[in-house]
Amino acid sequence: FSFHAPATPGAPNLSAGFAGLSTNTLYGIKVRAFNEFSACSWTTLGSTHTLAAFPAPANPLSVEIASITASWGANTNPNGTSYLFEASSDVFTTTLSSQTQLTQALLLASSNTLYQMRVRAANGDGLATAWVPLPSTFTRAAPPGAPLAPFSGVGMTSFTVAWLGNGNPAGTSFYLEVSTEAAFSWVTKSVDWKLGTSA
Repeated sequence: FSFHAPATPGAPNLSAGFAGLSTNTLYGIKVRAFNEFSACSWTTLGSTHTLAAFPAPANPLSVEIASITASWGANTNPNGTSYLFEASSDVFTTTLSSQTQLTQALLLASSNTLYQMRVRAANGDGLATAWVPLPSTFTRAAPPGAPLAPFSGVGMTSFTVAWLGNGNPAGTSFYLEVSTEAAFSWVTKSVDWKLGTSA
């Protein structure tokens, strides 16, 4: 489309503004001068991308023991927009990052760990939006491991049982059940959520 910058008294009009353009889209500009009798040849002014729109926050697509698939909406950004995704378990003191042209990112993570996540979009000239926070989430806890000798202190009416943390961090809670029936058709006793690896 074209724009006519009309002559004004005094200094010539040497700028023009455009509105209603598409997000993160490359526009080329050229200009020429004319009067009521003729126009000169075009002068090319180059090209620029409009800015990218802020990504729209969304819940993760999946949360597993060792991974999170983060997700966000494109907003009005076109296909091919570049997104920078970051995740952290220490409020972004250290980060895991990836760059993608998709609206999702796979994070390889530690089990039972809280991750903060954020994303920003960049236009075709590399100018990025501010960070957009994504919902934080814990990864799933890993199943506890069974040691070679789980029982100790076995008495007539008591025993102590231990298990392996299997990569779960300190502070992980464990829930135990005890049954006199091997298939656990019924539960004789349960031990509520417990910190540590023995009960």
